[in-house]
Amino acid sequence: MSNEPYNSDELLEKKNGSAANKAGSSGSSYEDARMEKVRSFKLQLDDSFYDEPENDGTQPVVKKADTYDDGTAENITSYSSLEKKAEYEEAEAESLKPKKLSKAEKKAIKKRRKAKAQKTGCLFKMVWFVMVVLMGILLGQFFMVGVNDMLAINRTDDATVNVLIPKTASLDDIADILVEKGVISSKGFFKLYASVTNNAKYFLQGEYEMRKNMDYQAIASYLQTKINRKDTVTVQFAEGMNVLEIANKLEKNEVCSAEEFLAMAGSDAFDEDYPFIKAIKNKKKRYYKLEGYLFPDTYEFYKGEDPETAIRRFLANYRNKIYETKSRVDGFEKKVNVEKQAQKQKISMEDLITLASIIQAEAATEEDMYYISSIFHNRLDTLDNDGVSIYGEGGLNLLQSDATYFYPYRNRNDVPKSIRKTYVSKYDTYTLKGLPPGPVCNPGMKAIDAALHPYDTNYYYFCHKAASGDSAAEPFYAKTNDEHINNLYAAGLM
Repeated sequence: MSNEPYNSDELLEKKNGSAANKAGSSGSSYEDARMEKVRSFKLQLDDSFYDEPENDGTQPVVKKADTYDDGTAENITSYSSLEKKAEYEEAEAESLKPKKLSKAEKKAIKKRRKAKAQKTGCLFKMVWFVMVVLMGILLGQFFMVGVNDMLAINRTDDATVNVLIPKTASLDDIADILVEKGVISSKGFFKLYASVTNNAKYFLQGEYEMRKNMDYQAIASYLQTKINRKDTVTVQFAEGMNVLEIANKLEKNEVCSAEEFLAMAGSDAFDEDYPFIKAIKNKKKRYYKLEGYLFPDTYEFYKGEDPETAIRRFLANYRNKIYETKSRVDGFEKKVNVEKQAQKQKISMEDLITLASIIQAEAATEEDMYYISSIFHNRLDTLDNDGVSIYGEGGLNLLQSDATYFYPYRNRNDVPKSIRKTYVSKYDTYTLKGLPPGPVCNPGMKAIDAALHPYDTNYYYFCHKAASGDSAAEPFYAKTNDEHINNLYAAGLM
């Protein structure tokens, strides 16, 4: 028996054939009845196999595809025409549109939303009210504590403490320091007070001795005045120190850095306030513009002081000594300052200070200054005579001062190793005629007076025997080169 299934047409044919064999030619009526029965059976069989809804052409036809190896199947949708597809998609889109609500439905929704909003609003107001109350309590406590601290009501201890304010301290840093030292209690309120009163911009660095019971305004005023600072240092500068030596000494005493000081010493920052600095015309030929004008004296500085402020102390003292101080001098009816004396001697202030600096650097004693001054004056006088002295010797328009040979360095050992072998100073008076471009150190008043009032001599040479023990260096003076050579042997220099 075959295992292959019959379809309806094959079954009908088989049955027809069988009936024909049995009945033969029994008549057409019988055959028609059998055929009707088969057709009825076929319709029932097709309905059970293909239970499909009636399709008016607007619905897609879904056909089942072959089953895949993994057991899945894919439906394939097709349409009877493009027009039908478009109609179907339009109908589907229409079904997705929100349903139009009636007035009653809209009113009900609005009512529900309003009730919900009222409920939420009440909750929000309650939370907001609680927050406002809490904030009010906190702010009240903050201001109550802050005002008490501002007026120092709760700080009755009059003990003093040292307070150090760093150079780069911010308002926040200062407040922390004051709290740590017990000068204030409320950091936040102090910052608020300092900002509102615009005091925060003017606090100064330094070390202060402060009482613990000071109110905020007293604290602010105290930290804005340098006279209250305790971190001062007293530094003495000897006559004849040059700019390099002054800068190094300031750095050693923690006043300011040597590098920053030297930069200011070569700048034009002081021209407008000090006319004698502005009068310098050969700045480019000088190593340091302010050399010679940093008057040697004893000064008090603040640690960490700005180099410009430190330099102004020197220049103010120079102005006072040279221009503002007057004294009795032969040849003048009234007291006069140094500038008036220089004008009478027909020497410019720049040349006077330059000459005084060389005298200061070369002399062994104050009296020696006046002799050396006479020698330099005598040599300068030969400039009008091609360097020839009254004794007929030439080349005396060269001052030949050892103090100028290595300037701005004191001696050969001070010259940096990288340039030591080839170093030549542009101040060297062994090669330059007359005075160098500027001072080689900062002279004191005795050297300046000696430059103004030299002894009357015919000397053109000098040398010194080195100091020993408590004995100062011994000077030797000569009119001619031969005498000078003999003096060099006497001084132990040859």
